[in-house]
Parts: sequence; C-alpha cells; structure tokens
Amino acid sequence: MILLVIVAERIKRSRVGEERAMVVTMTAWSVLFMSAYAMRLAAPSFIFGLGCASFWEARAADRKRQQMAASRGSAWGRRAQGWALRARRRALLGNGVGQVPADRA
Repeated sequence: MILLVIVAERIKRSRVGEERAMVVTMTAWSVLFMSAYAMRLAAPSFIFGLGCASFWEARAADRKRQQMAASRGSAWGRRAQGWALRARRRALLGNGVGQVPADRA
C-alpha cells in the first residue's frame, strides 16, 4: 500500500512526459516481478527505487526563471547576488585571517 502511495506522489511531481513514463515503466516492471518472486531478489527493489528517484537537470526554462528572479530582486536573487559578491571579495581581499588592512599597514 505504501509503495502505491509513493508511486502516486512521484507521478504527480513529474514534470515532463518522459519522466512520468519512466516512473510508470519502472513501477510496472517492479510490481510484476514482485508478484512472481516477491522481494527475494534485489532487482525489483532497486528498479523501484530507480523509478522513484528524481534526476534533475537545469533546463533552459529553469535557468531563465532564476535569472528573472535575480533581476527582480527576489529573495533568491538577492541571496545569489550576495554570494557572488562575497566570493569576489574573498578572491580579491582574501579571507581576512591574519591580514592587515591597506590603510593600517
């Protein structure tokens, strides 16, 4: 019963048709295999887990959405800009440990 709930949630979360087809295919194979041999072998549980795993790749639409968020000044954009600023500062000035500021040297 719990396995069916997991599959239903994973199908709802899948974005594209190929992802949904992969979940359904892997689940169907696992259920058919388990109906004959139960869980005595590792293959059905491995394939079931593989079918419910999410492999996320940054798509162009996701990158565009992140860039728009950064340009609008949303929380995500401000955080990303802050990280970039701090990284640039660290690269230029070092991490500040054991260094004397230029005006006090």
